Amino acid sequence: MLIQHVAIVGLGILGGSLAQALKKKDLVRKITAVTRSQKTLDMALEAKTIDRGIVKIDETLRDCDLVILCTPVSQILKDIVSLSKVLSSKTIVTDVGSTKQIIVSCGDQYLSRFVGAHPLAGSEKSGLKNAKTGLFEGADCLITPSEKKDKDALKLVKDFWIDLGTKVHFLNPREHDNIIAHTSHLPHFIAASLVQSLSAKEEKFVSKGYWDTTRVASGEVKMWRDIFSQNREALLAAILKFEKEMDNFKSMLEEDKMDALEGWLEKAKMKRDLGL
Repeated sequence: MLIQHVAIVGLGILGGSLAQALKKKDLVRKITAVTRSQKTLDMALEAKTIDRGIVKIDETLRDCDLVILCTPVSQILKDIVSLSKVLSSKTIVTDVGSTKQIIVSCGDQYLSRFVGAHPLAGSEKSGLKNAKTGLFEGADCLITPSEKKDKDALKLVKDFWIDLGTKVHFLNPREHDNIIAHTSHLPHFIAASLVQSLSAKEEKFVSKGYWDTTRVASGEVKMWRDIFSQNREALLAAILKFEKEMDNFKSMLEEDKMDALEGWLEKAKMKRDLGL
C-alpha cells in the first residue's frame, strides 16, 4: 500500500522510527514531520528521514492522507484539537498512545476519521537519536476502533501497521486499557517502586537482575505521569491484583511453606519460559 502524504506529529523514538521504516519500505511518497525542535527537524531532513518539517500543526497538513500522532498521551489530546481546525474531513488520523479510552473519545469528538492504535514497541530511551528502523518489526499493534467504526479508515490503519511488520489485534478502548495496565503500566510502577525502596547503602550493591528488572524506571517522567493519570482506574485495579499476589507470597514465607513457594516459583518460571 503506497500512501501519498503522511504527517508524523512528534519526532521522538517512535515518530523517528516510524519515519525511518516508512522510507526504508517505500510505503509513502511524502513525509511531513511536526515537532517543536528545529534542531530535530534539521537532523531528520539531513538524514532524509523526512521530506518536510514544520514546528507546529498548521494549514499545510490539510490534504494529508494520514496523520500519526506520536507525542505523549497528554499532548495527543491537544494535537487532536489543533488538527480538527486544519484538516480535511477526508484525512485519517491515528496515534501510538499507551492509553486509549480518553484518546479515542477525544478523537471521535473532534475529528471526522480517527482510529486509535498502540504498537507495543519502544524503549526507556527517548529522542530521534534513539530511533530504529526495525523498531516495529514483529511487534504487536493493538487497534482500538470506536463505535463510529469508519470501515475504510480502519482498513487503512490496519494495512498500514501490517505493512510495517506488526501483528495487528483489535480491542475496544476499555479492554485495551485494562490489559495494558497489567502488562505495561503496572511493571513500570513496580520498577519505580523497587528503585524507591533501596537505601543509600543498598544502592551500592545492586545485582544485574536488579538493573534488568528496573530498566523501564528510566523512562521519561512526565510522559509516565500522564499515562498513569489517564489510565488511573485500570492501574489501581492492577495494583490491587498484584497486592494479592504479594500477600500470598508473604504468607508462604511467614508460614514456612517452602513446597508451596517452590510450586509458585515453578509455575511462574514455566509461564515465562513459554513466552507467557
